[in-house]
Amino acid sequence: MAKKSQSQTRPTRKTAASATATTPGQQPKAAGLDPLSERRETRSRGRQAAAQARRRQKRIQTIVIAVVAVLAIGLVGFLAYQRFTYVEPGESAEDLGGGHIGQDVVVTDYNTDPPTSGQHFGTTASWGISGDPIQNELQVHNLEHGGIVIQYNDSVTEEEISELEGIASQCDVKLILAPRSDMEQRIAVTAWTNYLNLEAVDRDAIQDFIDAHVDEGPERIASESDRWEECN
Repeated sequence: MAKKSQSQTRPTRKTAASATATTPGQQPKAAGLDPLSERRETRSRGRQAAAQARRRQKRIQTIVIAVVAVLAIGLVGFLAYQRFTYVEPGESAEDLGGGHIGQDVVVTDYNTDPPTSGQHFGTTASWGISGDPIQNELQVHNLEHGGIVIQYNDSVTEEEISELEGIASQCDVKLILAPRSDMEQRIAVTAWTNYLNLEAVDRDAIQDFIDAHVDEGPERIASESDRWEECN
């Protein structure tokens, strides 16, 4: 019987190196790595991140809407408060109407002193600063034009008069400053159906009165109104 060759009888054994051998250019797979699962996990993380971003955006939008709503409510409330609490400066008097009278007529039924409405001359006093008293029947016509008349009695000092002149000189129409020696109050500011009595010069109060009542008379003269707008 012929002997078997040694190569035929020797069992073959694979080495660890041969078991893991790969073809050239092929990368070994990492243990436990599943490409399909990895893609699914990546997509899942992307969806979660997108959902979180949407939730953050929604929260921001909700906060912005809430802040805008609060500000709007506050603004409406503030405007309503101003509307219902605003009080025009000075006092109001009954409107006695108007009507022209002759230059020799003296009106004795004015309801305020100085007067704030009623019958008056057909002419007006000159706007600006006067060193002489102005007749009632004359100054009322200026009030009818929407003018403001500032008057002071004998107790007012030169310094106070200078302050009043500063107020009255802000425009060459709509304002008159004049003495009124027999007046009970120290300073009186009048407009059509409105008046402000003061015991001392109060620039803010006088200016508020002017701003509230100037050019509000029943007879509007366009040229005077336009000039007042130019001054302001």
